[in-house]
Amino acid sequence: MKQETSSGAVVYKKENDEYFFLLVYSVKNKEWSFPKGHIEKNETELEAAKREIFEETGIKKLKFIDGFKFIDSYLIKGVLPETKGETVTKNVIYYLCHSDGNYVNPDNDEISNCKWFNFNSAIKILKYKNQHKLLEQSLKFLRNINL
Repeated sequence: MKQETSSGAVVYKKENDEYFFLLVYSVKNKEWSFPKGHIEKNETELEAAKREIFEETGIKKLKFIDGFKFIDSYLIKGVLPETKGETVTKNVIYYLCHSDGNYVNPDNDEISNCKWFNFNSAIKILKYKNQHKLLEQSLKFLRNINL
């Protein structure tokens, strides 16, 4: 089966010993999720994650956390020219990164909003079980390394 691969990250900040997670609202899908997007030709997974976060949120200053990587796989109808309309496996590679919380939401046709949520609010607003698992593993990882 053909595949499409995207890359993104769980972006977090910490205020008063509480973690907050940045979610973006997709105009196309009408739902909140983590920033992510397709990996472009000659781009690494990490480069794609950085680019997508910047394009979707305006954040440039990020600190990626070593040792965290989560791969979410599911079936979709392909969107790339070489897979358009076919059923393909979508693999999304997620990293974990810190932001100081300052960002500018760019004028973007794909993303209409980006907002910080605490864990309980984020888990309620995320639609898919794999996103819940990603958020839970991110928080567990952060608590274990005490960042």
